[in-house]
Amino acid sequence: MKYQDQHYKKALERLKFEEFFIAQVRLQLVRLQRNAQSRGVVFEKVGSYFKEFYDHYLPFALTGAQKRVIKEIRHDTGRGKQMNRLLQGDVGSGKTMVLRVGFGSTMKLYASIPVFQRNAF
Repeated sequence: MKYQDQHYKKALERLKFEEFFIAQVRLQLVRLQRNAQSRGVVFEKVGSYFKEFYDHYLPFALTGAQKRVIKEIRHDTGRGKQMNRLLQGDVGSGKTMVLRVGFGSTMKLYASIPVFQRNAF
């Protein structure tokens, strides 16, 4: 009986692995097809509005992590590829400001705080 239990556990582990592996391969194929068929909008340079806001109107100094994320967002928007990014942090940690500085007026798909509150509770 113990011998059968070991084979059953090994077979079950293998089945789980294969299902997960196939799901990952499918996901990667979808990503490759999406990247080949659709392009993102390219924002190559930072305009004068961005620099003026950053230099004169930003009400606080950005942290090192915020600056790093803004640089990553600006780099990604200059490549012309679709970007999936999750920006998370505590309440009042500057997520909205990072998005506004990183995307400026190009920010389209951003759920407002009331949407987050409604979905969280």
